[in-house]
Amino acid sequence: MDSILYFYRDPLFDIIILFSIIATIALLDYSRNKYRTHKKQQSLQALAQSYEHTTLNEDMSHFITLYPKATPFLINLAQTYAQSGDNEMAIKIFLSLLESNKNTKTKIIILESLGKTYLNAGFMQKSKDIFTQILKTYPRNATAMKLLIKSYENMGEYQKALEALECLDEIDSQTQDFYTNNQQYFYLLILLNAHNIPLYKKIQNATIIGKNNPLFDRIILRYLKNYDLKAFWNYVFCLNSVTNIIDILWEFSQENLHDEIINHPQIFEIFVAKGYFESKKECSVFELEILRTMHTYSTKKIHLAFEYRCHHCKAIFPFDSPRCPQCEELTQLDLILKPLQKIEL
Repeated sequence: MDSILYFYRDPLFDIIILFSIIATIALLDYSRNKYRTHKKQQSLQALAQSYEHTTLNEDMSHFITLYPKATPFLINLAQTYAQSGDNEMAIKIFLSLLESNKNTKTKIIILESLGKTYLNAGFMQKSKDIFTQILKTYPRNATAMKLLIKSYENMGEYQKALEALECLDEIDSQTQDFYTNNQQYFYLLILLNAHNIPLYKKIQNATIIGKNNPLFDRIILRYLKNYDLKAFWNYVFCLNSVTNIIDILWEFSQENLHDEIINHPQIFEIFVAKGYFESKKECSVFELEILRTMHTYSTKKIHLAFEYRCHHCKAIFPFDSPRCPQCEELTQLDLILKPLQKIEL
């Protein structure tokens, strides 16, 4: 009995107990991590199987199985197809890669690319499901979070997009301008699409947002033009320059013009160029001056066309968008005026 008590009092026994506890904790932690990794792999595999396509290219799947090192090349090939607009072929390749690939990191890359292709092809729900599942497995995946935000935005779920943006700010710190601009953008869209807010309150709050950030002038003006012309003209008259909203003003018929435009030379010359008024004063915008001159001195019929250029990537588009379709930057596209001769058919 004394020997047992002596053994318990031995400092070596305490060290053995301590090491045993540490080893047990380490073993449990290892088992837990192993279990989590297994669950992640199962989750990704289930997601991949849920998107299996009935017309998968069996030859390609067999090729991937025989030559797994060709996976990066095939990913690039699928991305090239997607960029060229052949989304169907890109999706087939991505699905074939998902079916054949077992590496978790590679599978995440493929899923991100597949989700983005679905997004660009207009399959919003499929893309959203993919990004949501990726984030359930890897919640700090900033790329998937950004694409999920875009999915929510395209689906009109602006509140969810705002919540995802706040999560993105936590996991991947962006510049202050990026977060602030996107936050105000989603606030504005939520405001304008809300059904329980009176119109006067929407206009009041939207005007405040516009004064603080001119980036949203076009969005606000489009809304005001449809719902409150008085508020529209009040907003326009407060702008320092109307050069970038000439296309919006160009849509007005002479009957809907405000009497006060004659006191705003930048605005008045737009409608002089359109032929509503006569004036001998030169227009400050070259393209408008061409139209004014043609109306005054020529019988040729000229109309004004518009294109839009991204301020960041310089890509040109035939339509306006608050977010560049190419670089996806939140921006006010620069307006390009194109006087063209009307062709009588």
